[in-house]
Amino acid sequence: MKKYNYIYIIYGLLFFTLHAKCLAAAEWPKIKESDVKIHFVSEKKEALEVTIYDEKGAPAYYLNVKFNAWKYDDHGFNYSGMLDCRMVSADSKTMAYPNLFQNDKMATADWQSDARFTYEELSSLIDTNHGRSIVQKCKFRGMSITLNISNAITATNSSQTNADRTINELDFEIQFVKDPTAHGAYSFDENEGSGVTHQP
Repeated sequence: MKKYNYIYIIYGLLFFTLHAKCLAAAEWPKIKESDVKIHFVSEKKEALEVTIYDEKGAPAYYLNVKFNAWKYDDHGFNYSGMLDCRMVSADSKTMAYPNLFQNDKMATADWQSDARFTYEELSSLIDTNHGRSIVQKCKFRGMSITLNISNAITATNSSQTNADRTINELDFEIQFVKDPTAHGAYSFDENEGSGVTHQP
């Protein structure tokens, strides 16, 4: 008899866990799916601001993307690297951390996040003419997010050495789609589904 009691307890805990996750997912606004593309150019176009709307047309999330990110500070949030993204909820009461892309629950710095790329990571895209891209996938709050970076171009300066090279332009695309399996509130809740891949 005790054996069956343990089975009931295990199934009961499993049901409670799945039910709790479904309830958490139901709390997040269902977004309007969107796809945003931009061509960043150093000193000319280095910032992108995107509003992600819910199905009723109300703002649900705000995304800020910075190219040459190390130059920028946003109300105490320190961007860093070559390309950095910060995403926040329109409902500030649901924000316990400064960035939904945060990938470490115990983070002590703003750079500990997904959707952030250094020069070293992006340098493999230089002068490939769309022949290669870097893709990162993240998911949380009922949505899946795909970032695609390609076509990095250096400044045209014949006197530059490899050590002097920097990225002057690049193409950036980000897609937001509904994902009922994305139950977590932050990127660190869904680390199994995130990561960076290089294509091809």
